[in-house]
Amino acid sequence: QGLTGMDGETASSSDLAAYAGKITCATLPVINNQSSVPMKVTVDLQMTGDATYVDAEAEVEADASNNVLFYAVPSAVDVKGSADNFKDSATGIVMTKDATVSLSFILPAAQYNYTKTVAEGTGAVTYGYAIAADETGHGTALKFGGLINKKADWTAYVAETDPKTIGMTAVFKFTSTIATEDVADSTEGAPYAMKAYTGTTVTVTPADVQPSMDTEIAYTLGSGALEIDYVLGTGDAKVADAITDIAFQYAGAFYSINGSWNSSMDYASSFTIEGDKLVVASAWMDLLTAGETYSVYVEYDDDEETYEVITVTVASAG
Repeated sequence: QGLTGMDGETASSSDLAAYAGKITCATLPVINNQSSVPMKVTVDLQMTGDATYVDAEAEVEADASNNVLFYAVPSAVDVKGSADNFKDSATGIVMTKDATVSLSFILPAAQYNYTKTVAEGTGAVTYGYAIAADETGHGTALKFGGLINKKADWTAYVAETDPKTIGMTAVFKFTSTIATEDVADSTEGAPYAMKAYTGTTVTVTPADVQPSMDTEIAYTLGSGALEIDYVLGTGDAKVADAITDIAFQYAGAFYSINGSWNSSMDYASSFTIEGDKLVVASAWMDLLTAGETYSVYVEYDDDEETYEVITVTVASAG
């Protein structure tokens, strides 16, 4: 019925129509390789229960049966150990009750460093091999989704006695034995690290991602560079195509990368745009005064009329 789209206490059926009949996923299982060698991870997936599992969107509402289209979506990018880094690929791996579908991922090794320790006093030397301090490993995550038949009668699935069920199983296996044919699909748009898959798939349109940015930040002097996470959003929710300038208001003037708002513009080393972070260098942050609040202007799409203001309140280290 689309109730997952509720935003407030009431909504009309037309408000919820875009959400109706859709299966959503709140938790994503993460597969991550932190070992010093590449790993092959295989996931065997199969549906269980009493529904009729179909393999195409057009079949979901072809009749009044309890039809379900269920699929797994691997990440388009390396999640590096965190589901927060997941991005939908366009590949939906269709799952059925009749047979197991198997996905294989060839995950690169994590970076390890050799270490040498000399004991104080004795001078004894020992050697070790430890994961690099900033290494997160390499991995993927799976998001499950699909469609159910809005025209079907689902009463039996919520019955108090012996209800019908819809379910799935997932079995994860891993090995460091990598065969010659075990290579990730390098085709443009293929899921990250996944071997080429020849089973039934559907093209998945990623859900809109809402834009977000922390606009009120507390900073303690001496704590290094200021890193501000941002998400521009996707689809209809997207707020802009890109962040094109950062201007820090300091002592009545603007200092920026590209000269927006008539600013001084030789500060590209102080203010940088790095992936999905805005970074203000520690050398600049050290110039600020405890107890003061500063404004950082974030410009979108080279348009001074489209921007966000971030306030940074500075506290003393002691």
